[in-house]
Amino acid sequence: MAGAPTQQQQQQQLRQLLEASLEPSTAKAASEQIRQLLQQQQQEQQQTVYLLLADEALRGEKEELRQLAAVLLRRKAAKAFSCMQPSQQSEFTESLVQRLGAEASKPVRVSLCHLLAALLRLPQFDEAKTRHVLQLLAAPLLQQQQQQQQQQQQQQQLQQLQVAAVEVFAAYVDSGDGAEAFFDELVHIFTEALAASDSNEGLAAPSFEGLRGLAEDAVDPSQQKKLFALMPRVTAVIEKALQPEGDEAVAVSGLELIDDLLCNDLVLSEPELLSLLTFLLRLADRPALPVGIRQQALSPIQWVAKQKPRGKQQQQQQQQQQQQQQQQRQQQQQQQRQQQRGSGCVGVARVAAAAAAAAAAAAVLCRGGFVPLLLDVLVRMAAEGELSVSDSELENEELSPHRLACQTIDAVAVALPNKHVCGPLLQRLEVYVHPAPQQQQQQQQQQQQQQQLLQQRAALTAIGIMSEGCEAALRHKLKHLMPVLLPLLQHSHPAVAAAAALCFGQFAGPNSQGLGFRV
Repeated sequence: MAGAPTQQQQQQQLRQLLEASLEPSTAKAASEQIRQLLQQQQQEQQQTVYLLLADEALRGEKEELRQLAAVLLRRKAAKAFSCMQPSQQSEFTESLVQRLGAEASKPVRVSLCHLLAALLRLPQFDEAKTRHVLQLLAAPLLQQQQQQQQQQQQQQQLQQLQVAAVEVFAAYVDSGDGAEAFFDELVHIFTEALAASDSNEGLAAPSFEGLRGLAEDAVDPSQQKKLFALMPRVTAVIEKALQPEGDEAVAVSGLELIDDLLCNDLVLSEPELLSLLTFLLRLADRPALPVGIRQQALSPIQWVAKQKPRGKQQQQQQQQQQQQQQQQRQQQQQQQRQQQRGSGCVGVARVAAAAAAAAAAAAVLCRGGFVPLLLDVLVRMAAEGELSVSDSELENEELSPHRLACQTIDAVAVALPNKHVCGPLLQRLEVYVHPAPQQQQQQQQQQQQQQQLLQQRAALTAIGIMSEGCEAALRHKLKHLMPVLLPLLQHSHPAVAAAAALCFGQFAGPNSQGLGFRV
């Protein structure tokens, strides 16, 4: 007589029934046998069947059998759970939670989730047992959140340490004691800090400060080249800082660095210089930016333009002025430092060499096609803003785009040769002073009329200011300009009339004899 089947044999028999229930040809008969097994009268036999199903759902080798076992248990959840001992109930519940994390098949995992949810609704699960299961389920999520918080704290501490380190390096450069010996290392550190500022914005400002300190004492051409190699990264950081979510103070610091590099005699090739000046000009041409930023962008351009001697007879005098300006600038930079630098004074020989290099840089503006672009921007800027008599007279201390453009026109008209400024600028301003009839017809709306008035004011102010630097070239153009300018003295808008008066006042000033104009 054969003995009773072992648990392994029983498990195999159940598995065969489950497989048969999935086959169309044997599904009906196999399903009926499974139903009879689950409805046996003897509790011990029922318990055995449910435990075998539970084991198959948790540890079965075949995906479809695990899912079928889970579905059968969910349908008979109350009966299955009541057949288990309390210890078996706890063991099955915890094993089910663990299996959820290990189950690779989504359909099986969904069936197991529904099974566990059905069990939690049974009366055997009081508040304490339910809370225990919920804690088991939530543990991985809470642990992950805790790890993320720890990682965030570590990342925040790392970023703070990075900023503190760069601030220390910047202060070390600022002290001026031995920084030159570590020039290459410091440049590399500040370069890496600028690169990392994409994710740690606090690194940008101290990096710029440190680079400004290095630029101040960078005399060797190889050192200057290394500093200029950073310009693409510097301009990218400035652009990001000028975005709506950026830090304007970082942009200001970056523009100050560019200003220092240009004004501290950085040795640049013509393409390099034009590339940097073009970037600054693009910033100045953005009306959405604060006028202070636009002023900082134009300041280095004005400085470069002023280095060009206008005539051989003025060269010696301009070199002396450049020496004084360079020394004054050096003193201003020293005052911004926390401590006076022992070797801060620039030698006369270095200033003379700087004057020659700066004059060569200014010549690049005239032959590199930069001046026409500059004039286009200045003409547009001069027509920005609001109409007011005080603005037209340039007496208002508050800086405006119109006033800034006129100041820059004055600087380039005095500094650059007349042929590069006077004629090209007049060509751009004539359409403002005397609009064509078709333009007048198109400008019937109030906003367009306002823009025309701004353009007329800009043209008159710019011509008057230009007269100081371009007197020789204007002398031959007064006959053409007077019929256009004289009627504007009686313009109906006071701002335009005031600008016309300012223009004639410039003609009648110290340069009136040179222009051949009489009041």
